[in-house]
Amino acid sequence: MNNKDSLIDLITADKAVNGNNFVLTKSRAPLKHYDYHSIPSVNKTKGTYKLEINEEKSRVGLLGEQAVINYLKNNYSSVDYLIEGLSSNLKSGGNDDLGYDIKLTNKNSKEIIYIDVKSTKGKSNIFYMSENERQAYLEAKRHNQSYLIYRVFDLDEFSQTGHVDPIDLTKEENQPKFQPVNYQVAFKF
Repeated sequence: MNNKDSLIDLITADKAVNGNNFVLTKSRAPLKHYDYHSIPSVNKTKGTYKLEINEEKSRVGLLGEQAVINYLKNNYSSVDYLIEGLSSNLKSGGNDDLGYDIKLTNKNSKEIIYIDVKSTKGKSNIFYMSENERQAYLEAKRHNQSYLIYRVFDLDEFSQTGHVDPIDLTKEENQPKFQPVNYQVAFKF
């Protein structure tokens, strides 16, 4: 087992940790693979309702990122690991264009793991990635680095609980299938 595998094993270990008042419990459910051609489009909202949905998604994303950063800080010694929250949810002046939210560095081996957090209140194994996130994943894969999705789900603000499923996208058995769902369109006036 090399350093990369041992660090991934540490990160994906079965732990329950209080993260920012949320107790995240590692999911025991296996990752399901879907036929992406059968997923119906659900982006049919308009106006104010769409704005409310975006605000709710932003709030759930913020809660998930804060819970994961604290989950990592509670499990990985600051003597051995540098945990950097880099998104605007985790750092004043943070950068949401990096393609990941957290960078975890093993201070001894210098190995870097990029972590993107995907959070929902429900249980769906489907999540959305931006083109920047997809490119960061592909770049990490090209350089034999790890890119993990910390899939936070079943977030319950009232009970302050949720589940987390760390998924190493660079492992062969977790290869993602990408389906384009939005396009930027430009035309001349």
